[in-house]
Amino acid sequence: MPEQPATASPGALARLCGALYLITIALGLYRELYVRGRIVVPGDVSATAANLRSMEALWRSGVAAELVMVLCTIVIALLLYLLLRPAGGELALLMTFFNLVAISVEAAFSIQLVQALFPMGRAASLRAFTAEQLDAMTSLALKSHAQGFGIALLFFGPFFLIAGRLIFRSGYFPRIIGVLYQIAGVGYLVNGFCQILAPAVASTIFAVVAIPVFVGEASFCAWLLLKGVDLERWKVRVGAAPMRAATAAILVLAIALPMSAQPADAVVVEAKRLLDTNRPESAVKLLEKAVAENPKSALRHYWLGRAYGATAGNANAFRMMSLARNARDAFERSVNEDPNFVDARMALVEFYLMAPGVMGGSVDKAREQAMEIRKRDALEGHRAFAKIAAKSDDTGSARTELLAAIRENPGSPKPRYFYGVHLMVDEKNYGAAAEQFNAALGVDAGFLPAYFQIGHVAALSGTNLAAGEEALRRYLTARPADDDPPLHRAHYWLGKIFEKAGRKGEARAQYEAALRLRPGDKSVKEALKRVS
Repeated sequence: MPEQPATASPGALARLCGALYLITIALGLYRELYVRGRIVVPGDVSATAANLRSMEALWRSGVAAELVMVLCTIVIALLLYLLLRPAGGELALLMTFFNLVAISVEAAFSIQLVQALFPMGRAASLRAFTAEQLDAMTSLALKSHAQGFGIALLFFGPFFLIAGRLIFRSGYFPRIIGVLYQIAGVGYLVNGFCQILAPAVASTIFAVVAIPVFVGEASFCAWLLLKGVDLERWKVRVGAAPMRAATAAILVLAIALPMSAQPADAVVVEAKRLLDTNRPESAVKLLEKAVAENPKSALRHYWLGRAYGATAGNANAFRMMSLARNARDAFERSVNEDPNFVDARMALVEFYLMAPGVMGGSVDKAREQAMEIRKRDALEGHRAFAKIAAKSDDTGSARTELLAAIRENPGSPKPRYFYGVHLMVDEKNYGAAAEQFNAALGVDAGFLPAYFQIGHVAALSGTNLAAGEEALRRYLTARPADDDPPLHRAHYWLGKIFEKAGRKGEARAQYEAALRLRPGDKSVKEALKRVS
């Protein structure tokens, strides 16, 4: 099975989106301020028609600008889906539907701009009309376009409202841009309804709403171009180190490392080694053969699902969707073979939460798995229901579940550890997360994953760097178990701490160590470029 080409990083996608956005803004200003500003005379049909006759080439350039804008906006729709998919589940899909419908309406009514030129032609049939009638035809074409654009705005409005919500909750874009985007959405809705219900005052309203609309779009465009994506928060949001877009995010969350021990299996041990060294395709080959030889092995099916997820990191968009279904099927088969295999059920919870409905995602299915988990393991049950609540932005319920787990398991470090991970990943409350990881060590000073996360959260927040360095050094020298976070990520986060502290030489050494353990890791390669 040949290796697939890597997909673009979120940073590259963001900058491409920003560049196309800038083109659409520039063309929009050209079309509205320069072309229409010179040709269209409000309230004077004859003057507008006369300008069209004398500046036909300029008008046609404005039509061309609009069509190029439509083409760019189609690509932007895809890029925004890829960028915002990790933040919004099916909301990102709904956002894209609204955007594409709006684009289609705008494109369809662009023909009216060309139709406005028809009365200016020299066709013999036009001699049957007076000059006033020809001017009226031109005016009607322009009014028809304005009405069509108003209809398009009624779909652009919801798109901006949903996109603003996703930007706000993403964590890797500034929240203020999300607010500005939602204000722009309200502006589009107001202007669209005015075009339909009160066209006489639409131009006056447009002058008012154009300012927040422009500020919202220009702010996002500038951020995409100049800043791109906060890559560390992106990686936290999607739940894994490799930065993949769209469907891959579904799988990355579904293959999070389990905390429970599993029985030894030589094939699984080798597959894990292949995954740790960034050879997921080889792991898939090995495990596909292994499950064919022993189709009753729940463990092998489970790891095959994880291998499919890791392979998605290097797959194109179409293959990602196929791999998503393969991963789901493998996890479901694992549960069928061993209904008490909690790790496989947890993987299904995460898959059902992240996948869109067309690919089998379902909150109800996730809840069913969480209930089955709770029957078998109360602690993991709290964790599963906390994930479901967090996915719905129900922070209170997520905290309630995890705090109940802490009360019920006072002698275990795991519930405090899980609560810390929730605070770090879902709430971005890095200070509180660090407190929980330290509390886990207070219960069991030998609980190595907590040391890893103390370093992780220090690297993310840029605070308590000395404590983070000490924790990661201890983790690296303690030889963690196979089911603990991998060593290459410990080297990576230690490198990030050194980078934030301005110790580039030491950062480079840690990134190189991470790359030796996991060759080809894209996030590490990008980090090395920053410190070289």
